[in-house]
Amino acid sequence: MKLRKPFWMPALVGICLTAPAAMQGGVLVTFGGSGLSCFNSANSAACGGAEDNIWNTGDFISQTFSGTGLASVNQLSLSLSLVNVLASGQNESWSIDLNGTDVGTLSETGSGVTSYSNTFNFASIAGPNYTILFTVLAPGVPGGNGTLGLLTGADGTSTATLSSTVPEPSSLLLFLTGAAGIGIAIVRGKKTMKLKA
Repeated sequence: MKLRKPFWMPALVGICLTAPAAMQGGVLVTFGGSGLSCFNSANSAACGGAEDNIWNTGDFISQTFSGTGLASVNQLSLSLSLVNVLASGQNESWSIDLNGTDVGTLSETGSGVTSYSNTFNFASIAGPNYTILFTVLAPGVPGGNGTLGLLTGADGTSTATLSSTVPEPSSLLLFLTGAAGIGIAIVRGKKTMKLKA
């Protein structure tokens, strides 16, 4: 006896396989321009232009990204261009905050222009406007021992991807409908095989 597979079975499998990918939504944002804010307590000239340098405890770089369309996010992926002129043996660390919530830390040693990439996962943070804040952590870098800076514009591209890995209701419904359809098809297939046997 030859078993026939229903013609709609591949469609249900496709729905179930693609729905989880559709559950993720993300927005790519670029640092720089008039929305970027920088504060350096020792040298205000170190901020501004396409390179913002901070090295004292409490110095910061921040930018608010408005109207992202994301009601909440639980993931932040950074791809930063950094200028690193730290003296040998020096280390500089930044806290990374999103809308006032600490989501991670960036730490660099050595020297030269460097790329920094990392992804941070956390409990959902409400939007749709998001402020990313980098703040120098204690002890900072002693005067004359270099700095770490964020490059933007012509000097380098620094971006962030704000993502929500929580399924949207329509995506979740699509996934559950596909899964239920496959379950029903399997149960019906077993009943058909029993009746024919």
